[in-house]
Amino acid sequence: MIESLLIANRGEIALRIEKTCIKLGIKPYFVFESADTELPHAKKKDAFQISSYMSAEEIISIAKKNSIEAIHPGYGFISEQPKFSKLSEEEGIEFVGPSSQTMEKLGDKQKMLMNVSFANLPRIPGKMVDINDEKAILDAADELFFPLIVKGRESGGGRQIKVNQTKEELLKSISRLENEEISEVFISKFMTNVKHIEVQLLGDKKGKIIALSNRDCSIQRRFQKLVEEAPSSLPIALQKEIEYTAIRAAYLGDYLNAGTIEFLVDQQSNYYFMEVNPRLQVEHTVTEEVFGVDLVEWQIRIASGEEIQMESDLLKPKGHAIQIRINAEDPFNDFSGTTGKITSCIPPSESKGYKTRFDTFVYSGITIPAIYDSMIAKLIIYAKNRDIAIKSMLEAIKHTQIEGIKTTLPFFEGILHHPIFLEANHKTNYLNLYTDDLLKLSTLCSFTLQKS
Repeated sequence: MIESLLIANRGEIALRIEKTCIKLGIKPYFVFESADTELPHAKKKDAFQISSYMSAEEIISIAKKNSIEAIHPGYGFISEQPKFSKLSEEEGIEFVGPSSQTMEKLGDKQKMLMNVSFANLPRIPGKMVDINDEKAILDAADELFFPLIVKGRESGGGRQIKVNQTKEELLKSISRLENEEISEVFISKFMTNVKHIEVQLLGDKKGKIIALSNRDCSIQRRFQKLVEEAPSSLPIALQKEIEYTAIRAAYLGDYLNAGTIEFLVDQQSNYYFMEVNPRLQVEHTVTEEVFGVDLVEWQIRIASGEEIQMESDLLKPKGHAIQIRINAEDPFNDFSGTTGKITSCIPPSESKGYKTRFDTFVYSGITIPAIYDSMIAKLIIYAKNRDIAIKSMLEAIKHTQIEGIKTTLPFFEGILHHPIFLEANHKTNYLNLYTDDLLKLSTLCSFTLQKS
């Protein structure tokens, strides 16, 4: 077992990984930027200041100087960069995540699409083209039909994605990527009114890969997930088919450690491979709750050479879990970012009939910086079934207090009361269609709460 671990991230995920380290008797180390000196992980005894969370060289150097055995990248920043994994490997430091070869296979959209097509797996229509070849770009647009989205060949995440309705918009979106050292872009069909379903995978060093059910991440705003559930409400047979397809795709990339394969599912129950996220996901929590496992622990055990003892066919989720992402944004002002001092932060307490989990880095008195992702906390509820989980989440929201800045917390009351969500009929275009209704519902819920 690994005995020391450098956590190369910030905020709630840094504290989440530390929790598992303590449980396993592993000595944790931390890094932080100058803007993060108020955060809990920066105040730890074994925390080292760096110029940037994006500096793989600095992080590796700290691990070497302090004889740290392993590095956990968390999510975001450089967690999906093959270069980071490769540098770790070259220095003899265990990277708690996929190997650099796996990342290169799965993160490179062209290679992965070739593998997926060769294996005859269903995928979203798309084409890889040279970023400077305008004719090829326009030909791809004619072949695929609008609306279209564009990503760099090795880009991940959804924050910079824009839906393009015309050739002019498409060329403008691609021009924005020219400063990111990208030589090729992937242009794909934008599918709307679909479910966003992802499968949680684990792969060990002996080549065994298993799936831990699936998650519904369809509630998104500007391609950023806001609500995640496990398991999804798809028919069981369809869930299993998608999970087996994910395992097949993972074997194509010799997948190692924890990762997620994402699909879109249309109204006719057709599903399409979208991409692989070769890292721990923000929403790993809901999978942990329905299986009673610690995915970070399994990441570390796999990195230490342990084999997976679980079997996909025998794994069945128990109960239902929902996570909401609490962002420092004002939903009543077009979700504009908010910064400032948190004057009060009180998480909800445990209640009979459901389990409450509150993953955060904020505390009363902390100042939220403006330069990072806006997520400041995750509220997770685990209950016997989806109906109870929804009711329990509403109860937990009422007893969660974050004051001093505006957050998205009240917005979720509108979602959790909305009939489309209650019936599990929400799709990726849900917020585009119903945001105004949800804001009105949220206001009504808050007013009712104040009167009661």
